[in-house]
Amino acid sequence: MGNNLYSSDMEESVLCCVLNDGSLYNILVDICNEKDFWYQPYSWLWATFQRLYERNSNIDIITVQDELQRVRNFESFSTFDGEYSGYDALLYLKNKPNVVLDNYESYGKQVKDDSNKRRIQEIVNKSLGWINQGNDSSSILTNLELELGKISAFCGTNIKSIKNISDAVDEAVEETTLASLSKGKFIDTGIKALDEITGGLFPGQLTTIAARQGLGKSSLALSIAMNVAINNEIKRKVGIFTLEMSSTEYVNRMISALSGIDSLRLKKGIIYKDERSKYEEAVNKIKDSGNIVIDDTSNITMSMIRNKLRKMKEWGIEVAVIDQMGLIADRFPNEQEHVRVDRLSYLLKNLAREFDISIINIQQMNRSIESIQRVKFKEPQTSDLAQAGESSPDLIIMITHETQNKVILKSKLWIVKNRNGAMGSVDVKFDAKRTLFRDLTEKELAEQAPDFMN
Repeated sequence: MGNNLYSSDMEESVLCCVLNDGSLYNILVDICNEKDFWYQPYSWLWATFQRLYERNSNIDIITVQDELQRVRNFESFSTFDGEYSGYDALLYLKNKPNVVLDNYESYGKQVKDDSNKRRIQEIVNKSLGWINQGNDSSSILTNLELELGKISAFCGTNIKSIKNISDAVDEAVEETTLASLSKGKFIDTGIKALDEITGGLFPGQLTTIAARQGLGKSSLALSIAMNVAINNEIKRKVGIFTLEMSSTEYVNRMISALSGIDSLRLKKGIIYKDERSKYEEAVNKIKDSGNIVIDDTSNITMSMIRNKLRKMKEWGIEVAVIDQMGLIADRFPNEQEHVRVDRLSYLLKNLAREFDISIINIQQMNRSIESIQRVKFKEPQTSDLAQAGESSPDLIIMITHETQNKVILKSKLWIVKNRNGAMGSVDVKFDAKRTLFRDLTEKELAEQAPDFMN
């Protein structure tokens, strides 16, 4: 029974699968939640599964009955048609006819889809109310974007793809063969010391760059973006979302990095006579490359980023930079910040896989690395990411500097997470005036002071 907005048969089929094999909840929990069930008693039952799962208890008809009795929902628990209640209702659901247990993911996906359609209908009804209240089209569209963004944030389902191992092996061999012929999809960052450890950037990969305030997070992302789009021998297209500064300010940083002219002087319009040719050369090099698209939309949402990424993908981008994730406007009522950061990080990872591009995400480090307890151990860790978000990225790069009288003496990039290889650190040069990261020259390497982290 049901319609285009709900299906009692589908909800019962999902519940049937879990009552027959409690371990399936571990997979289905990534697909749907209790709010996705239209019929309230079925929502109660799903919440019961969750409580048992969180306590590491077995999920079966006996434990479920006991838990429902504990929360006083058991007497009110009944099937959708009202024919069965209590234990008989549980027994009916477990033995529901025509349910194929192997189809549990399809059932869960349909329940989630029905739930999302109900939410969309609610928003459509809201929009009619906004129109009747006399709101202008701009504010209505803004409200629609915000509301739809809340749905799209959780529309992606974590369905496990089933693939024959022989096919998977063939794909892996083909990828390695292409890489050996320099036709692989990996992308050099242009910082050789970094690429030696990480192998570069890869499609479907989420990379997080993190540091304390003012230590060069955006500069590192910008340096990599410029190398990929302009400086590398093999050039790729890059899309940049600059949430922290205007596109003009971002481009001025690019010009500074290429021309060697102090970025602050560029901002103030101070260009010396002997720098004019370098300035014009840098400007033309950026324009002529045609490999960078930039978006500086303020208060951007994840749904807007997704739509813009789709367009950028049509233009051929292979790398996207999000500068920076904490400024993305998505926020649910009463949502804790660490939950929001984790959610946004997972969504960015999903976008990298969906569009088969490499996404570089910029994130803040917390203050723990500056604490007294960390004086003797300054090596960054994944736990130093502000408000979490360390689970989703494939690669996490953190930045530290050794300073004296506020002058940077030495800079390091720390690879604290790397799904594709080793972890470690590399010495690099950070030119703060040009907002540029690069490899050390042979002379700089020879003059390098002893490792300040040892």
